[in-house]
Amino acid sequence: MHRIETFSPDMGSIKDMPDHDLEKKMVSSDVISQADVKKYADYIIDELKLLKNSSEKKAFVIDALSDTKILNEAEVKKEIFKGNLDFDEAEGVIKRVRQALIEQLKGKIDEKIYLVIKNIKKVKASPSSGRENIINQLIDTDSGREKIYKNQGHLGEEHAREMPEAFAVLNKLPPHPNVVSIKDYDPTNQRTIYEKLKMHSLKEFLGFSDRSRKDFLISLKILKDCLVGGVYLAENGLVLQDIKLDNLGLVMEEKSAKGVLFDLEGLVKEGTQKGDRLYSKGYRPPLKDLLNEEGVIKAGEMVYQFGVCLQEILKLYEDNPAFEISDSKAAKKLEDLSKKMIEPDPENRIGLPEAKAELEAIVSKFEIFWRKL
Repeated sequence: MHRIETFSPDMGSIKDMPDHDLEKKMVSSDVISQADVKKYADYIIDELKLLKNSSEKKAFVIDALSDTKILNEAEVKKEIFKGNLDFDEAEGVIKRVRQALIEQLKGKIDEKIYLVIKNIKKVKASPSSGRENIINQLIDTDSGREKIYKNQGHLGEEHAREMPEAFAVLNKLPPHPNVVSIKDYDPTNQRTIYEKLKMHSLKEFLGFSDRSRKDFLISLKILKDCLVGGVYLAENGLVLQDIKLDNLGLVMEEKSAKGVLFDLEGLVKEGTQKGDRLYSKGYRPPLKDLLNEEGVIKAGEMVYQFGVCLQEILKLYEDNPAFEISDSKAAKKLEDLSKKMIEPDPENRIGLPEAKAELEAIVSKFEIFWRKL
């Protein structure tokens, strides 16, 4: 398999390369292959054929060469999850992938477009029109710390009134390792600044996972950590709506990963009178939750959403013929727990602390059992 350094125009000869970890890794391992880059370049070429005017083509190519698109589309994120790269090294790899892509596109796309991109060094993703949530990076001038800015889009008048009250409660609490911190909120424009974390969603992780036992345990641990965050919110009178795999964060730490609740637009105070809810399709709790006698939102709705997440994880692994849980007792307990979490009647549904404790115990059993194999 060819490596990027064998054809990237920006690499030079191996003997001239600076001696640091990224360079060693690029030389010694097949981190991103030529085939990976060519596949993405071919995609760009095919998409260009579908566009009619030159301005659309230029915009598309520039966006395709952005840091975000290369991270997602050119196998870079997959290598991060596999442990071949860390987040700090990724920027250097993205630069090399971009240079390799430009070389691949040379002579295969319109010359005028090529002249626009040939000297590109760094590209921020350009937000597409009509996209509701646009994420940009900001610098906090007081502390110099990088943060994430998020435009919430149209949340509706009712929720726009309720969310600031919930944020005010959260901001008075001590920071929790499994809940993202809110640095600032502009209720008029519905914009939030969160702390910046080196994070991906659990859904992304599952998409890149090789469905191994290790990845299965990581998925369960991330879910358990997020349950811990949910317990913390509930203990302080808060309920999070719109819990789903996309909104469960996986933060890569030095030797492990932890789960973080990071998309907090659905945060409200428990007991809030709610006529409508912020839930994605498939995660919406049953009618008995939504039409309870008091007409208020309760913590049990979080349990249901986490239960759907657990069932989605189980289904992904059950559908993989190469994966076998092996420990039938622990597997049965996991299946039973998921059913208790999505119990249609909220009065009979397992509570958040109990669900967290049961999942924690099951993960421990898997670890002990597989260690013996």
